[in-house]
Amino acid sequence: MKFLKGFALFILGLLLFLSLSILGPALMLNQTVLNPDFAVFQVNKLDIAALTEDFLSDQIPQAEVTDQLTVTVINNTVTDLEPWLKEQLNAGIYSFYDYLEGRSQSPSLVISTEPVKVSLRDNLREAVLTSPPPELSGLPPELVDQYVDEFYQQLSQGIPAELDLNEYVFSPELLGQLEVVR
Repeated sequence: MKFLKGFALFILGLLLFLSLSILGPALMLNQTVLNPDFAVFQVNKLDIAALTEDFLSDQIPQAEVTDQLTVTVINNTVTDLEPWLKEQLNAGIYSFYDYLEGRSQSPSLVISTEPVKVSLRDNLREAVLTSPPPELSGLPPELVDQYVDEFYQQLSQGIPAELDLNEYVFSPELLGQLEVVR
């Protein structure tokens, strides 16, 4: 009888060990990586302005960033748009998780860039009015406005009207892996 009792305890202990070994990591994954709220929480902790400025400084060659006015305008725009950027990232996270969980047929998100353009124009106007470049000092306000409009056109010409993030953004290999995950 002692043998059966010991054997039963051994089996129960083994089952408990295996359950904790399997369910522990599964529960941890479910509460972290597989949870969109966790991903949103982590994104909201990020300093998006600093990350975006670093990204832009890598994208724009240093020879082109000699103009302090451009740097100031871009930095102010990124800082102003940080809450909007986080909101768009959060929407993208939920859209992506909807795709992974099968609630939508494709990972798609359309983002209007109108707030970016408005903030860029406002920050450019403010930067020119607070510290005008030497070539604009003493000019009438109409010419300053014309300069701001021309400079805005140069800065904003690369910004599309909207960003359409869909399955065509991903490589075919990544889409295949996402289908396996789904």
